[in-house]
Amino acid sequence: MSEGRNVSHLVNFGHLQIFSQATIYTCLLFLRRQAQTALAFHKVEDLELWRENGQAAQMQVPIELLTPAEWNFVPGASQPIFEKINGQPHKLEEVADIFVGLQTSADDVFILNYLGETKSTIRLQSQSLATEWTFEKDLLHPLVSGRMFRLMGRCRTGNSSSFPTKSKATKPN
Repeated sequence: MSEGRNVSHLVNFGHLQIFSQATIYTCLLFLRRQAQTALAFHKVEDLELWRENGQAAQMQVPIELLTPAEWNFVPGASQPIFEKINGQPHKLEEVADIFVGLQTSADDVFILNYLGETKSTIRLQSQSLATEWTFEKDLLHPLVSGRMFRLMGRCRTGNSSSFPTKSKATKPN
């Protein structure tokens, strides 16, 4: 793509979720046979407005910036912030351990909705079974998922995860 200069448009949905049943970071890539001099980059910031009228932050990107290396384009008011962060001598991955987190491929089974709690138990609802369950608090882990975040905003909480763990068998006294 970078050698042929065939990219004409790129529509990036960023963190917005297009599909309700899966967390997928979507972008649309449009190619042409003829070599291009620039590409039209569109960053969708409001899914409903984009669906209604195609509204998105836009910028023209010189085709020379499309190299085999990673591409990062930020239109609009966020561009100066991005450039400042990107210009730092150290990247986050160099100074922090970045953990992807639990990947179950069965979120509706392992992610449970909060209903209430007592001092030692917590009441949750299974999304897959639509059934209420009561657990000892020590068996569960608080959960933050990608759908709970908004860019530069507070995250929603209230879910727990019940995932299998290895335990060491102990003998009774």
